[in-house]
Amino acid sequence: MVWRYLGDPAAAGRTGDLDEIAGTMLDLHDGRTAEELAERHPYLAVIDPAAAIEALWHMLTEHNDDDTEVPPARAAAANPVLRRAWPWISHGTLNLYDRRDRPSLVSRGLAFHPTVGGFMVRPYGGELSAALPTPAAIARAAEIVASWAD
Repeated sequence: MVWRYLGDPAAAGRTGDLDEIAGTMLDLHDGRTAEELAERHPYLAVIDPAAAIEALWHMLTEHNDDDTEVPPARAAAANPVLRRAWPWISHGTLNLYDRRDRPSLVSRGLAFHPTVGGFMVRPYGGELSAALPTPAAIARAAEIVASWAD
């Protein structure tokens, strides 16, 4: 993933070529745009917000070695309502943001706080739920995310 200045995804791709990755990083530090990076490095593609969300879900569920973070991310990713939200993990906590918000300027979001046997769900600016088993926490989160569709 290549991120813009304020944290918005700009391009994504996969390669195992460390020289390609280093070249991309050097070009990024030289101030090249996402479009220029994609032209210079064929493994990259410029992405729109929906593609960025999918790329983030893929990274969290398929390329994350942390056994505590992957199961809740996979459970959330399996829910079609939650799958439309920006996923992010911070300090071991899965966060979801409204896709209309820029990742760098989130006004609507929620966090899954791990507990024994499940999660507490906290909408940003709201109350922390009681500890819920994973399926109930996913359902509660889906209700919250669905309420953002105003």
